[in-house]
Amino acid sequence: MRAPALLLLLALALPLQAEERFLIERIDVRHLVHASADVIRAESRLREGERYDESELRDANNRIKRLPFVLDAAFKLERGSVRDAYVLVVTVNETKPFFYLWDTVLYKRRPLVELDTESAVLAGARWFAAPDDVLHVAAVVHHAERPFESDYASAQAGYTRYGLLGDRAFATLTADRILTSRNGNKLLPGAVIGISLAPKQTLTISYTAYDLTDFQRRAGRIFEARFAHNTTNHPFFPSEGTLLSIGPVVARTDSATSTTLTHTLDAGVDAHAAEYWPLSARTTAAAVADGGLIRVITRGGSDDKRFAGYGSAMLRLSRALHDPNEADVQTRAELTLRAVSHQRDVTPFRRDSSLQLSAAWVHRNAWGVVRLGLGYAW
Repeated sequence: MRAPALLLLLALALPLQAEERFLIERIDVRHLVHASADVIRAESRLREGERYDESELRDANNRIKRLPFVLDAAFKLERGSVRDAYVLVVTVNETKPFFYLWDTVLYKRRPLVELDTESAVLAGARWFAAPDDVLHVAAVVHHAERPFESDYASAQAGYTRYGLLGDRAFATLTADRILTSRNGNKLLPGAVIGISLAPKQTLTISYTAYDLTDFQRRAGRIFEARFAHNTTNHPFFPSEGTLLSIGPVVARTDSATSTTLTHTLDAGVDAHAAEYWPLSARTTAAAVADGGLIRVITRGGSDDKRFAGYGSAMLRLSRALHDPNEADVQTRAELTLRAVSHQRDVTPFRRDSSLQLSAAWVHRNAWGVVRLGLGYAW
């Protein structure tokens, strides 16, 4: 009887020995030029004088890499001033003050010779005005993916404050001037608040607005709160981990022509799910789904009450083309199969549903991200 009991005690002790915990005496952030070391330390969610295991340190490194001004980050433990204490060295490769995003895939559709574009464009600059304060200006092309959204371009100015709620939250305030509208002089406010609930969970609350005047007037006000669980290891090129987010969304959209005025209230739930599997050191498979279910109430013209569902499901195979040891340049090739159902109400002239097969080349460096692709849709 003693032998089985001894084996059981050894089996229980092995996992405890494997989870070695390191006493972090100090957190040292290196190679920063523009960004704030205080923001880096706060985003790690680590505290000096506490003990952490390897998985907690890895999660902290991933959180830092998801900051918009960080290209890459690496952790290293150095000996501290006393025995069994360590200095956690965070080496950050930051992005440039000027940034861009160009994401365009051209689809040929059947049965007609027709081209459609899935595109996102962003260009701007950011400045650290203080350790916790960031200012930015940008030109943004918004691409409608949900029924209550609309396509438009805007010039945006914004202010972000980090270090709120004991370094657990940030807040961003923006002002947008719509460029693709005859009523472009109007400034529209926006806001985002992000709160860390746990090392892998966050709550994000946002408000956005648009107001367009061309052939008709279209205006939207969108409020949503989103809970997210994120264990992915990279913001743009994840090779492993899970991302789940869900939350309520409420949108008020108004449209007007010379003869009709329509008010629509959309209320429901929006969700996103993604899983990434490493197939080899360079190859990753991913399954991504997002969408929602909303209650649509329309007043004016013809009154209507209905439920609407929208979303997409995607399978993607990606292959890293860059040297894994080169952190300042990241390139990959993607092959994507995607099913889409937008159920657009604001832009009904665009196709709602399709199957899409595309191949794309993606490149990221300290200045920004470029994604170019070609595809076929049916």
